[in-house]
Amino acid sequence: MSIRLKRKSATIEEKKNRAKSAKKKKTKSKKKLKKIKKIRLERKLRLKRKLRLKRKQRLRRRKRLRHTRATVNHPVHSLEQEMDHQPPNENRNSPLPHWIGEEGDITIAPSRFDNTPAWISQSAEQGRLIAPVYKELYPGFSDFYLEARDMDGSIRFNEARVSSPSSFAAVIPSGRIWGINGSVITPDNVLLEDVSMEFSIGQNFGIHPAFSRWAPHPLLYTPDTVASLGFSDSQNYFHWLYDVLGRLHILQLSGIKVDKYVINPRSKIFWDSDADGPRPFQEESLRMLGIDPEQIIETHENFHLKAGNVVVMSHTERRGYPKWSSEFLRKVFLFDRGLDVKGQGSEYIYISRLKATRRRTLNETDVIDLLTSHGFKIYTLEKMSMDEQIRLFNNAKVVVAPHGAGLSNITFCKPGTSIIEIFTPNWIKDCYWRISNHCNLDYHSLVGEGVTWDGMRWDGEEDLIVDLDQLKQKLTQILI
Repeated sequence: MSIRLKRKSATIEEKKNRAKSAKKKKTKSKKKLKKIKKIRLERKLRLKRKLRLKRKQRLRRRKRLRHTRATVNHPVHSLEQEMDHQPPNENRNSPLPHWIGEEGDITIAPSRFDNTPAWISQSAEQGRLIAPVYKELYPGFSDFYLEARDMDGSIRFNEARVSSPSSFAAVIPSGRIWGINGSVITPDNVLLEDVSMEFSIGQNFGIHPAFSRWAPHPLLYTPDTVASLGFSDSQNYFHWLYDVLGRLHILQLSGIKVDKYVINPRSKIFWDSDADGPRPFQEESLRMLGIDPEQIIETHENFHLKAGNVVVMSHTERRGYPKWSSEFLRKVFLFDRGLDVKGQGSEYIYISRLKATRRRTLNETDVIDLLTSHGFKIYTLEKMSMDEQIRLFNNAKVVVAPHGAGLSNITFCKPGTSIIEIFTPNWIKDCYWRISNHCNLDYHSLVGEGVTWDGMRWDGEEDLIVDLDQLKQKLTQILI
């Protein structure tokens, strides 16, 4: 065969192969296009079915909500301020709230929500929370505080009128309480941080333990309605009185009936290493309030409880410890127990921190010598019962003490009692000045010298040297 014929034959063969390849590509492209169209159609149909299902669910929720609103006059309850501190009549027949939305995964850490009223409102609008219960108390409440001055005439605390945010009580259906400090978690796995107070320092400062130390502890269940009274540092006498028991006043005013109370006798915070179990003053105060021990549920390190309903109350700490909290404590521990609240006390008392492990008075021997020469008696409160502490302060005419939880007992002093609070320069708090104003006490402050020590973890642990000359001047001023 000639070279020309061979070339012609090769060209024809090449054209045939190209045509065949083009045909294959075209067929493959058609199949691919057909497959894409099929997938798009299936997606479109699935989306239509999903939208149709969501529409039906939304209509069903609206129908249920309309039905509930038709049977409940006020689905979101409110309560006017009760100035006489008496609980309103309970409406035991009013429906409890219930949750009809999907519940969150309880094995994973919750998401954060720092506003209980907003969560209730949002969940109700979405049709997931039916017949919500939210009761507002003390709207627009304000306190007036007189100024306090140091010995040199400088103002320690300014005269002020302080407005407090409204307090509230609310019911969280199918709510959970997690951890030793009693964090409150909603059925859709949201942490209500404003009713789950925590103190923190160091590595996890500002991070709530529900996130930094989350663990899916085994879940217990009770159908009861339980009141959540957990608080970080609840084993501290001051925080127990004002941040735990103080919230009972809000619960009482709300009229919400509870079956049990969840408390944390101990806390999990950086400075606490004590053994488990309640402190004597906690058990004693609950007995004084008439709360049956069988109504108490104590938290622990691996606590995780789901309840039929969890009742939460706003924290007094976030409201600056308003006057009504002091009035409530005076009512239940003085008035209701028939203790004397009039006249004038007779004892001069000094509260020693001799048994304290931090914020110790290094020249306390000299302080005691000075005070005893003016007729003072020296007391340590650690071994005294709560009743003995209440009666001691109720009978006091003058109280001298370094800043500490024991000064919480000035709540039970008679009006006009003189208070001298001694501070370290780096840890000056106004809580006892506030309480003195609430109870019409004669408040004075004195700032000593702070002394650091190895192992200190925060400014509040700094030791104290009292300026004896300033203390003597203060005593002369008061005792004349």
